[in-house]
Amino acid sequence: MSKLLLKRHRVLLELAFAEEINAALDGGRSAGLIQKDTIASRELVSEGLLEGAEVELGGRFPVVVKGLRLTEAGRLAYCLSCDDEEEP
Repeated sequence: MSKLLLKRHRVLLELAFAEEINAALDGGRSAGLIQKDTIASRELVSEGLLEGAEVELGGRFPVVVKGLRLTEAGRLAYCLSCDDEEEP
């Protein structure tokens, strides 16, 4: 895995990171997954930065949501890419 990410990859990792944070903050009412089936998302899955996942959202009529979430390597890659962006 290269430290420098392509912009399209970084954007997807950023979306996945934001969804993960939103799901944590809303008490589990959202799935915390992104639903993107693009060439870039498939590349990130093959690199081990995103993985497929299913989340059951409870309630009176439970719903299973399928999508992609960050792996530990994906979180690290995203966080390291933030350093690249901040340099002048």
